[in-house]
Amino acid sequence: MALSVFHDVSIPRLSLCVDVAEYRPGVLKVLQQVRPAWKESSINFKVFDGGLTNFLVGASCDEDMVLVRIYGSNTEKIINRESEISNLVKLNKCLGTPPVYAHFSNGLCYGFAKGRQLELHELYDLSVARKIAREMAKMHTISISDVEAKQPLLYNKYLSGWINEIPESLGSDAKTTSTVSTFDPPTQDAFNEHITDISC
Repeated sequence: MALSVFHDVSIPRLSLCVDVAEYRPGVLKVLQQVRPAWKESSINFKVFDGGLTNFLVGASCDEDMVLVRIYGSNTEKIINRESEISNLVKLNKCLGTPPVYAHFSNGLCYGFAKGRQLELHELYDLSVARKIAREMAKMHTISISDVEAKQPLLYNKYLSGWINEIPESLGSDAKTTSTVSTFDPPTQDAFNEHITDISC
């Protein structure tokens, strides 16, 4: 088993790829590394279906639970996964967020934090907004040590990659046609011209 080092923390790097369609065998292989004492017969699985791009499954035994996230197809084209893991490790070290236990070819395993999704009406609740702002402020107090992270990356690194993934044409099904007629999405060239204007 290889190790990856993020912020002086060694994270196991597993040589495996978990199949979303048949996730249990792959997730069990991950659990053998991060929770070797768990007996397969005692493990419960729960699929969390609120995500947009990833497949997320919780594995629990007694009162302990870990999450195994399987990346969505081609999401590495718009998300730097190494930076993502690095940020998660940094947040764990500085703010005590759930730890990263391991990562593999198409995903990672990390700790579970109890919570729930906000309801729509709660997004307009000032007391909730203040709590979110307070936690975001804590994140912004974290010292950034690496040179690249101190440079502005949104315009000159990430947005261009995202824009390049916009298809030249969309599907012709009824839902897509309705969405296009409602929002009239701009072309790649229009996006790039706009980004150039606001990043100068």
